[in-house]
Amino acid sequence: MIPNQEGSITLWFAVLASGLLAVVGLVWAGGDALAAKARAQSEAFAAARAGAQAVSGAGLAAGTVVLNPMAANQAAKAVLAAAGANGVVDVSGRTVSVTVSASVPGELLSLVGIATLEVRGSASATATPGT
Repeated sequence: MIPNQEGSITLWFAVLASGLLAVVGLVWAGGDALAAKARAQSEAFAAARAGAQAVSGAGLAAGTVVLNPMAANQAAKAVLAAAGANGVVDVSGRTVSVTVSASVPGELLSLVGIATLEVRGSASATATPGT
């Protein structure tokens, strides 16, 4: 054995193990974040679609497609509430835009100070006349 080298393998292993643990944490949390982003995107699409279906009866009677802004906002928020999602709804003209936000626990990344990851999904739907 080489003198003054006792315990060097332990130090090497500790450094390597912490690096591997960080990589595992990144992969794990990254996968959770991607799944949460896809879920947020899907919820935003569903809410925007529901809002864009809230057309005004008076507009239809006149032969045009006009959204009822209050009904569109309520329909989109009802879909978000049913999904248990937090989101912001914006109705502008014939377009309903929805942004959904979610937090994902950092799991192993909390060991390096990242407790949560924030993800967002957004979508827009425009009411158009059918053919």
